[in-house]
Amino acid sequence: MSDETFDAHLRTLQASFEMVGETDVLAWLAGERTFGPRTCWLTFDDGYIDLVERVAPALADAGAQPTAFVATDVLTCGRVLPADRWYAVLGAARRRRGVLVGFGEEWAFDLDREADYARLIDGPEKRRYLAAPEAVRPELLEHLARAVASAVCTASERLYLEPRDLPGLVEAGWSVGSHTASHPLLTTLHQDAIDRELLRSREDLARLGVMARTLAYPDGAWSPAVAARAAACGYDAAVTLQPSEVKATRNALALPRLLPVDDPLWVERELVAWHGHGPGCSITRTHTSS
Repeated sequence: MSDETFDAHLRTLQASFEMVGETDVLAWLAGERTFGPRTCWLTFDDGYIDLVERVAPALADAGAQPTAFVATDVLTCGRVLPADRWYAVLGAARRRRGVLVGFGEEWAFDLDREADYARLIDGPEKRRYLAAPEAVRPELLEHLARAVASAVCTASERLYLEPRDLPGLVEAGWSVGSHTASHPLLTTLHQDAIDRELLRSREDLARLGVMARTLAYPDGAWSPAVAARAAACGYDAAVTLQPSEVKATRNALALPRLLPVDDPLWVERELVAWHGHGPGCSITRTHTSS
């Protein structure tokens, strides 16, 4: 998302919505407070460095109390998330039209078509790449790189937050939640592995002085069984990427969110016209420059 689009979204949200934070949402889910018809909780996944470089300064005067959902391996191990390797290849694409092979049936794509670009951002090919064994992922990434004439590159040296960045965010009114430890698709794991991801992430954050009460499922992948494990591991609420308005009667371990697009009028067109009870949306955003 461009800086210009982010700024436009923020201006519209400020003018049209009450901004609330994680503590407010948890109290509302528990029946301890009420919200007006247009209420927004901003959330940001993955823990990118632009949260402190760009987003936090922009939100400082907006009355927002966002939550950053952090995959703790990027904090404690400097590990580059597989999804970011995929995005890095797409971001360096030099060919807009081509044929992608290696992911099952060949697919002729055109990156100038919105639907095709959206498919490469979060479609079956990327999901197959993320679900593949670690040893297989480089080969799949090569297929993508050849199709779009891109180098197989990794993330930049300072892509993610570091432990030293968390206190400043918390002091600025942010909450920090879990995005698991290594950002796997939880629906592909056995119960023991799910528990390890969820517990290790909370333990990592606790060592950094953060008590994580909320969880964002990596890539929004969840199931009732995964939600049950999140509850068993001590999380009070969890968010998906299923688009919908949030209702207080919803399962707190499967809250929907809306994913904004790089369109300055998206908030006005998609959200301002909504009416109903409870928070009108919970928005997630990654890079300002992606």
